[in-house]
Amino acid sequence: VDTHEMHNAVWFSPINLDKEKTYTLSAWMKADRPGFLVNMGCGERIGNGTQLEVSTEWKRYSFTFKPERFLVENYCRAGISVADSINAGTLWVDSVQLEEGDSASEYKSEPLEFGAALEMAEDKLLQKSKLGENAFTLRFRNNSPAKISREIHYEIRDYWDRKRAEGNLSTSIPANGNLELPLPVPALPCGYYRAYFQDKAKTLYDEAIFGIYEPMAYKGKLPMDWPLGCHDSVGLPILRDLGFGWVRAFHDFAMQRICPEKNTYSFKNTDTVVDRCEKSNLNVMPIFGPAMLGTPGIARSIPEWAIAKKAKSNVGESWIDPVCFPSLDAWSDYVSALVGRYKDRIHVWEVFNEPDTWVTPDEYLVYLQAAYKAAKKADPSC
Repeated sequence: VDTHEMHNAVWFSPINLDKEKTYTLSAWMKADRPGFLVNMGCGERIGNGTQLEVSTEWKRYSFTFKPERFLVENYCRAGISVADSINAGTLWVDSVQLEEGDSASEYKSEPLEFGAALEMAEDKLLQKSKLGENAFTLRFRNNSPAKISREIHYEIRDYWDRKRAEGNLSTSIPANGNLELPLPVPALPCGYYRAYFQDKAKTLYDEAIFGIYEPMAYKGKLPMDWPLGCHDSVGLPILRDLGFGWVRAFHDFAMQRICPEKNTYSFKNTDTVVDRCEKSNLNVMPIFGPAMLGTPGIARSIPEWAIAKKAKSNVGESWIDPVCFPSLDAWSDYVSALVGRYKDRIHVWEVFNEPDTWVTPDEYLVYLQAAYKAAKKADPSC
């Protein structure tokens, strides 16, 4: 696993869950080396789950949970990610399953199974001038001993739920066989779209989300005060084409990832982010911290060795509990190391992400002042 050089997480589309019910998320996994740690969970918050060790042989792993009651929408995303402490290796994931109940059951196939996807587009974003090169793929699997015929109706709606295109597609799936059909993307203006696919009996259903854009003509680096920026990006060239002038870099600059152990620093992932942003002509604004979160998982921010105090948040409805306050010496060293590393390349930094949701202004001020002093000492021009 080399963050942003290869994928280190898989996330699925949000699904509405009943907060009164119990669910189990399961998956078959194996790793190429022993001691491979994986985060597995399902929730509105990243990091809501468990951490487990995956063996070098295929094995089914599961996580049983109830949706968090204090959240309103309860649209939860199932996800599997490589633990922050794992810097190399390969993880295989197969047969991910989310179901009601307190245990994982064996998958039972339906007589006819169906799926629709738009796979040719990077990040599901299509250039308007190249729409003809893209198509939805409709896949059918007939598990019965007889041929099955179905007519699929499709609709494409825009961001405001206005119907922009529709049609029907007749199919005949052979007995105990597969069928794969392309459906060209129709001519549409720039915007956000959702495609719906369903048969008349409403037994088959799927959706596909995509966007259409035209690349920005000017390709040079935009000024840092350019009004359009992107959150938590790794500097992909398509962002610059979309008109973003800068990126707000998040987890890669986390204290946990930069200095997981005392007096030990790792800039491998941040170097990759900064290099990619420069290559894409994007400015970078990293976040120190980015939060006082010490629990294991993808969102962990403060390493255990640096925590001076753990305490309940003094802010109502905080999503961090407990708040992990780093020692000021460790915090200042971390800030100084980062700013010193990139003093000729990055000049704008942010101190923590949404601190008002988990610390008071007085608690925040202490770390803001310490970060300012350390950063200015390492790079007076920042």
